[in-house]
Amino acid sequence: LTPYVAPDEIIERYSPIIDWVSERVGIDIDIHVGDSYQDLERQIIEGRIDIAVLGPYAYVGAQLENPDIRVFASHVALGSTTYGTYILTHDDSGIESLEDLRDRDFAFVDRLSTSGWLSPAAHLLERGINPVSEVRGRYLGSHEQVFDAVAANQVAAGAVYSASVSEGRRRNPMGNHVRILAKCARIPYDAYTLRAGLE
Repeated sequence: LTPYVAPDEIIERYSPIIDWVSERVGIDIDIHVGDSYQDLERQIIEGRIDIAVLGPYAYVGAQLENPDIRVFASHVALGSTTYGTYILTHDDSGIESLEDLRDRDFAFVDRLSTSGWLSPAAHLLERGINPVSEVRGRYLGSHEQVFDAVAANQVAAGAVYSASVSEGRRRNPMGNHVRILAKCARIPYDAYTLRAGLE
């Protein structure tokens, strides 16, 4: 699994369904959270794990490198096969529009994250802001860390998947000072992939 939030939280979220599937098929299934987005991608490419849940962007990269990796499922949440990405800022950041982000610190999740890099980067580009040269990108590793950095007003803005906003506001005492600056285009949910050669 991709470390999009803290590893213990990911294991807690996925354990019920993994345990149910394991019992149904009669095969022990161990949950492993990658050390990073790139680590998980390397593991499925090299066949060190059997199944990986990859973000769309990471899946495309992995499949290009090893074309025998196969998608067998995705999921539907709240009746949709897609989800949103938000660009967030703090109430006291002084940021009123995307234009205000030029030459400011911007928290991204990981360069292989669809919602924590690719989607917000594309959104900025569409509005004439280069996400590489015109904002100071900081890659924090998880959506929780990005939300917390925005909540602490440590960065001018940050990008997270849509559910991170409500989760962050419940989890972080300063979360109510975080506001949505922009909504990016919706993106497909994660690709559940099988390693090459798995029956």
